[in-house]
Amino acid sequence: MVDYLFDAEPVSSRRLQPLIAEGIEDDVMVQDRFTSEFEARYGVNHPIFYMGSMENALKEAYSSSAKNRKLLAIYLHHDASVLSNVFCSERLCSEAICQYLNQHFITWAWDMTLQSNKSRFLTMVTRLFGSVAASAVRNFQPDQYPLLLVVIKARATIEVFTILKGDVSLDELMTGLINAVDIFTERRHLDVLEEEEREARQMVKEEQDIAYQESLLADRAKEVVRKQNQAEKEEKEKLQFEEEEKQKHERLQAEEMKEAIRQSLEESLPEEPAPDCTEPVSMIRIRTPDMSNIERRFLAANPLQVLLNWVESKGYPRNSFKVLQSWPRRDVTELDTHQTLMNLQLYPQEMLILEER
Repeated sequence: MVDYLFDAEPVSSRRLQPLIAEGIEDDVMVQDRFTSEFEARYGVNHPIFYMGSMENALKEAYSSSAKNRKLLAIYLHHDASVLSNVFCSERLCSEAICQYLNQHFITWAWDMTLQSNKSRFLTMVTRLFGSVAASAVRNFQPDQYPLLLVVIKARATIEVFTILKGDVSLDELMTGLINAVDIFTERRHLDVLEEEEREARQMVKEEQDIAYQESLLADRAKEVVRKQNQAEKEEKEKLQFEEEEKQKHERLQAEEMKEAIRQSLEESLPEEPAPDCTEPVSMIRIRTPDMSNIERRFLAANPLQVLLNWVESKGYPRNSFKVLQSWPRRDVTELDTHQTLMNLQLYPQEMLILEER
């Protein structure tokens, strides 16, 4: 029984598993494993550990607007240090430290116990913070752990501002964190001012851009209206031109038709009686609207139609002009066109008047 108790492995030793097991590549799984093992050792009251890579934790802390930025706290654990249990249970997990870290920091954790994990961490630090920061961490011995690195970004520079070692008291730890926050707040104030000035300039630029775009849209709208009006004007002018051409063509056709009718009537007229004609002849004189006279001799036996054809052949169509007789007062064009001039008392001579209808 005694030999059994002497040789048995202590319970606490059997439960002590690395906070980060070897070979886990996924960043979220690494942090999930760290948090689970940490809680198994020290309880659930601890700072909120960021679930993801250190690079993403850095972005979470500093990628937002200047006034919303936080510091980055990197907790480095080492199981070979006798200070680890006391620091975690009485310092890091104290209510005051937890609240302060959660309020002002993004906290990211790593286990340096295994050499492979230490090398992996130093590679990340070199890439993100430079070789100087990596050398500073490399020089710490296991019995100096745990370490709490406070990372500050000022302007475009990211630096490890301070490293708090595992032998600090609770008050020293809080004082170190408060001092880092005060320095960070002072530096951040300049960033906030620059950001506000930049935002103000951006707002002015955006307002100018909006005004420019509105002006551009208004100009485009005016141009659309102008082009539309121009197109309507051109279409109207085109239609007007086409209508004028159509009317011109119709007038030309009408004139050609009128001329053709006139020529046809002129060609259909019988020969004018000679002065020595022995048959009864009627001398017809007509006063035109321009006060000039036209005259012609007709056989008294010619029907009225011959006289009217002659008048129309002179350019005075019956549908536009009346042929009036003074005595008796009558419109000759309304008479029976088959009656002879003699029968209509247009013999031996008669003065007629042309009048527009």
